[in-house]
Amino acid sequence: MGLVTHVLGHDACAGDVFVFRNKGADKVKLVRHDGSGAVMATKWLDHGKFHWPPVRGGTLALSGAQCVALLSGLDWQKLPSQEARRPAFYG
Repeated sequence: MGLVTHVLGHDACAGDVFVFRNKGADKVKLVRHDGSGAVMATKWLDHGKFHWPPVRGGTLALSGAQCVALLSGLDWQKLPSQEARRPAFYG
């Protein structure tokens, strides 16, 4: 959570999922604050590596489908990217 806040400059408690990988690209850690505390999960591949893009500016936003593909060890960059829109509230 300290890396997210102090190094990347993001709000670690905003509910976003942050994914970090090791140098060998065969292990990832996911970190998220769920409102009551931090949750961390680790995944490693028995064969192959996670497809990791060159990251500019320290972070990269993925869609839900891209994140599922990444965590499955698939080349998620082949999926179409969609811009997430916040819902509009009308009062």
